[in-house]
Formats: sequence, C-alpha cells, structure tokens
Amino acid sequence: MTDPTQSAPRAAPRYFALIPAAGVGARMGAAGPKQYLPLAGRPMLRHTLQAFLDSPLVVHTYVVVSVDDGYIDAVVADCGARATVLRCGGATRMESIRNGLRAMQGAVAPHDRVLVHDAAR
Repeated sequence: MTDPTQSAPRAAPRYFALIPAAGVGARMGAAGPKQYLPLAGRPMLRHTLQAFLDSPLVVHTYVVVSVDDGYIDAVVADCGARATVLRCGGATRMESIRNGLRAMQGAVAPHDRVLVHDAAR
C-alpha cells in the first residue's frame, strides 16, 4: 500500500536562460547599445548567448530585446532552435525581465528554473 502523505514524484526541473538585452547603453556614450559592441571579434551579447547554448543543462535560451532592435537578428542568425528572441523589452532591466518571464510562461513549467543573466556582463 502506498503512503497517501507522500506526494507523487516530480519531474526534474529543466533550466532555461533569460538574457535581458533591451538596453541602449546611454551611460556608456557608445555609438550603439553596449551588448552589441565587439569583444574578441563578436558582439558581447553573442559571448553570453554562446555560454548558455554550449551548456548541456540549459534546454532553451530567450533573449529579450526592444521592439525596434535592429541588431539582434545578426547575432542569433546561426543559433538554431535553442534560442528565441522576445521583442518585449521594457524601459528598465526589471521590466524587460518581467516581460520576458511573462512571454515564457507557456514553455516553462512551475517546477522549472529560469537563469537570468545580463547581455553585457
């Protein structure tokens, strides 16, 4: 007989990455957004994105950008199905994260984990 006080086994959580990348880099005074500035021959955002794509633990990566972002398509062009661009960035980092989490709701189960990491850190 099974013990009714024991809950059913829960599936192992999956890990997702959320990269807020909607900033404009105003404090830096650069010609464009900080996350797209080159570092070792690639945009900074691509280094961050690649770290998650290379991880066997992360099943999918979401990148939150502003609606009018004109740079992201070139950065994710060869990422395949493991990365999704969410054009729902907000006025602040917190708004972008909140909007990204809302956009991910249908794909992420309550017991899954979402790792948030800035695009240019």
